[in-house]
Amino acid sequence: MKNAQYLIQLGILLAILVVINFIAQQVYTYIDLTEDKRYTLSEPTQKLLSELDDNYFVAIYLDGTFPASIKRYRDRVEQVIKEFQNESSNISYEFTDPIGGTPEENKLMEKNLVDKRLYPTTINYFDGEENIMKPIFPYAVVRYFNKEVVVNLLDIEGVTNYDDETLHIAEGLLEYKLANAFQKIQLQERPIIAFTDGNGEVPTIQLGALQNELKRYYNPIRINLDSVYTMTDVIDLLIVAGPKEEISGRNQFMLDQYIMNGGKVIWLVESVDIRVDSIAFSTGYIPPTVNHGLDGLFFKYGFKVLNNTILDLESSSIAQVVGSAGGKTQMDMFKYVYHPLIQSDSKHPIAKNIDRVNMFFPSTIDTVLTKPGIRKEFLLRSSPYSRYQLVPFELNFRMLGIKPQVSKYNKGGQPVALLLEGRFESAFKNRLTQAQEEALAKVGTTFLDESPETKMLVISDVEFMENLYNPNNGNISPIGFNKWERKIYKGNKELILNAIEYLLDENGILASRAKEYKLRLLDEVQTTENKFYWQSLNIAFPLTVLALFGLLFYVLRKRRYAKKR
Repeated sequence: MKNAQYLIQLGILLAILVVINFIAQQVYTYIDLTEDKRYTLSEPTQKLLSELDDNYFVAIYLDGTFPASIKRYRDRVEQVIKEFQNESSNISYEFTDPIGGTPEENKLMEKNLVDKRLYPTTINYFDGEENIMKPIFPYAVVRYFNKEVVVNLLDIEGVTNYDDETLHIAEGLLEYKLANAFQKIQLQERPIIAFTDGNGEVPTIQLGALQNELKRYYNPIRINLDSVYTMTDVIDLLIVAGPKEEISGRNQFMLDQYIMNGGKVIWLVESVDIRVDSIAFSTGYIPPTVNHGLDGLFFKYGFKVLNNTILDLESSSIAQVVGSAGGKTQMDMFKYVYHPLIQSDSKHPIAKNIDRVNMFFPSTIDTVLTKPGIRKEFLLRSSPYSRYQLVPFELNFRMLGIKPQVSKYNKGGQPVALLLEGRFESAFKNRLTQAQEEALAKVGTTFLDESPETKMLVISDVEFMENLYNPNNGNISPIGFNKWERKIYKGNKELILNAIEYLLDENGILASRAKEYKLRLLDEVQTTENKFYWQSLNIAFPLTVLALFGLLFYVLRKRRYAKKR
């Protein structure tokens, strides 16, 4: 009888375990006990996913045999997708190993992926017996009907050894990248981004790399301010890219009213017109100031770009001729303090976790007092080892051979990028002319002296986002390519694209870039010096506890049955 009762209890227990296991496989849930809430989606992401009303499929090509670090990252990607599924049952996904089939299948798969511009990355690792070089495709593709958005899950150029810190940064961007893909794929119309023209702005050919990036999700155009009468309700974002000539009062008024109607602007303005080529052909070059005529607008909106140029010991290098040998010119590299390398320490989603930004002759940005309600935040500053020169000043390359005096670079971090948000007051308030009233009447609108909630960003350099152009073959360089160092500074592209994304992001998805992920690495000194102690603690201690528990159970059981006798 007792044996039958035990069998029934055992059967019930097994049945309960089977049911629990089945439910666990069908329902993904968890409790986030981490301090930084790394496993909790941000509110904008949750809202976006909860509103998905159709079926979306995510194809993920990061699968196969990997080193432990990549395997953990692959599992984290799946975890994030499951978190997305918790918010929307309309999402399904599949992991695929692009090189896990026969040679013929692998070749066909690779061709299909490359045709979609999904290029493999080669990783190097030691598997315990030999060094392995293996191509991986770290991409996810979000599909919705006949539309696709590609997500680069790693997006770290030049990296073949993915250590914990590198993958930690990538992990922190996972939610944003995937949520942004779901947001992009739902766009019914491409937002219009207009670059101003007609006042000495950067030529189109030097914006080719940026426009190629924008064409994936936006409609970039170029407009001459003299040829239009209004931009309201037509342009989603306006970029004023390095005007060198004075913008007329008529066009300033049009810019002002664009903002007063809720328009968003990125001001890329320089106060001093300097190019390295100009210095090379002069023994004593005095750079001219830029008279773009926008200072009055800027002052009213709450900022000004000072007439100076920043020098920073944290800088990139340029090449200079140092002599000749055997009829060949000899070149050498020199740190050039006018080309600062700016590492962001901002927590704002535009600038957080971006690579260094290589700028060229930037100026200091300062704020001015405005009415309450305008929020101002500096996104980028030069390093603490900075100073500035006020105009006029002379430039030459003789300084390259002189070691800089660190004590003179004592002005601290100089702001070079400023974000302003709020309700701006018109620069033409209480001084509207008859001609301006008539111009507004012609386009069927009225004067507004205050804007609704809107945003603008000012950066005191434009060259950082330009590309080089080779007229011999028509090739253009990537954004951030330094022609002297022959390397790409990814932060240049990240800064301008994040800025555009933020100003156009009505859902606040970009905020997930600012989530704080703490990397808790082991103390290598302690783990090396006390290796035996930690091994014993992690291996022997659990076994000892288990043995003591078994012994206690045996003693208690023996006493129990001894009493019954």
